[in-house]
Amino acid sequence: MTELKPTPKTSSQRALLTELQRRLYERNQERIAKHEQILTPGFQAYRNNYLAGVSDFESISSFSDLIREVRKSAITIVGDYHTLRHSQKSFLKLIRRLRRKRVVIALEFFPMSGQTALNRWLGGLIGDQTLLRRCDIANRWPWDLWPHFKPILELARNRGWRVIGLDGPRESQSSLADRDRRMADALIQEYAGLGRHGRILTLVGELHVARDHLPAMIQKGFPAELSPRVLSVFQNTESIYWRLVEHQREQDTEVVRIDMDRFCVLTAPPLVVQQSYLNWIEYDEDTLDHEDLERHFRRIASLIDRSMRLRMQRMIKLVRVRGPAELDVDGWDAETLNPESCSLDIGKRRVFLNNLNLNEVAEVATRLLHCIRLGVEEAELVTFYSRVIHEAFAFLGSKIINARRKGHHESHFRKVLREVKANSSFDSLQLEIAAAVLLHKKFERGKRSRGFPRVVDSNARHRAGVIRALGVMLGERLYYAFIRDHVSAAEIRLLFDFPAVHAEQSAALYFSLIRQVGRERIPKRI
Repeated sequence: MTELKPTPKTSSQRALLTELQRRLYERNQERIAKHEQILTPGFQAYRNNYLAGVSDFESISSFSDLIREVRKSAITIVGDYHTLRHSQKSFLKLIRRLRRKRVVIALEFFPMSGQTALNRWLGGLIGDQTLLRRCDIANRWPWDLWPHFKPILELARNRGWRVIGLDGPRESQSSLADRDRRMADALIQEYAGLGRHGRILTLVGELHVARDHLPAMIQKGFPAELSPRVLSVFQNTESIYWRLVEHQREQDTEVVRIDMDRFCVLTAPPLVVQQSYLNWIEYDEDTLDHEDLERHFRRIASLIDRSMRLRMQRMIKLVRVRGPAELDVDGWDAETLNPESCSLDIGKRRVFLNNLNLNEVAEVATRLLHCIRLGVEEAELVTFYSRVIHEAFAFLGSKIINARRKGHHESHFRKVLREVKANSSFDSLQLEIAAAVLLHKKFERGKRSRGFPRVVDSNARHRAGVIRALGVMLGERLYYAFIRDHVSAAEIRLLFDFPAVHAEQSAALYFSLIRQVGRERIPKRI
């Protein structure tokens, strides 16, 4: 494990970005607090108990360290922030690393009363919709979580693992402590049938993971000399993230050790966690208030603008934003818009958002700022490298909002090609894109190839995939160069103003940027 070292001097870009993110974080917290005032009376005390136990951590750790501790623990409790799909994805990555036969996956997502349906689904006797109906998932959870949980169940089925539900009756008078007791009883009973070589991994709401909540209830159910080891894994705890920011380690740290029996996995910054919840409590496609949508978009665009010192606040205030339920507003309708993508109309300063995903909103905002500064419509950026530059700026903007966002780099595309030999059902388009991207990167390093012209002059879908991949790779390296003060805000502003519409100029800009930032180190990710 690596202990925290003295904090290095903070770069000017990093300091400004951190301050802007904190301001937006605090405003979001105020919006969330207004909603939580209507929750159960004991909720605040229950959450305060959780917060008191995660104010700091012992040391920086790693995913490998965490896996070793999971393998040694009888019961592992992983926190789930229900609206954030990264929570369920991290749990899936964790259980994939287990190779034991005697494993039980315990999920709060399913009710205890739905065990028969779960067993039948695992046995291939019923389908997805029958399982969800018999478990009354639609009435139990206000979010569409099944797509995030299905891969967990599929892995369990493939490995022959048992899956149990942990959610109890939803009585209005039931407290969170009551739910802890019911879940603990179910886990204790399950452990008794597993034996000492078995392992239980459970995914429950993040607040249940606090030491005095579910873990304490489990420990109380055993005699002290027989008590199994319970490992607690928190996810994306805000106080720990901000502690890492103080030491400039939030970019390259994904796991910390809180103490002997507690870890925290960090896969998303607080802004992303907050927004996943705010999207649920504030926005609904049928009742979406366009004024709220515009405020959301302008907050993100403003943070990106201020971070890169583009000085476009006045322009941002003039932008009109429409959402999924407003296709027929201002002359935009289903015939002129693709509802599966976002659209810009620079001349009329308007944006159509097909969803509220923070990464996509940030990309759209950055694309808008780039086009306004160039004075062109997005459709006018038609040359290969002008589109790559445009995609690079979009990804840069999304990284400013979500520093934990990961882009695919050469190792990913090499893996795509390697997996073809072991997988007969590969995606031919993705294979072609991977080969073209790797060919282009070789060209950048001075290796000539007769096949290179086909990279930039291919069919539309293939070309779009290559453009996106190259743009993401460049955009991520631009981001790290920016926050490390290797590229200044003034230089970023000049890049946004560079006339990248023409083929020769945009190509020259692309290769110039590759020479400048192509060696920026990208932190490893889980």
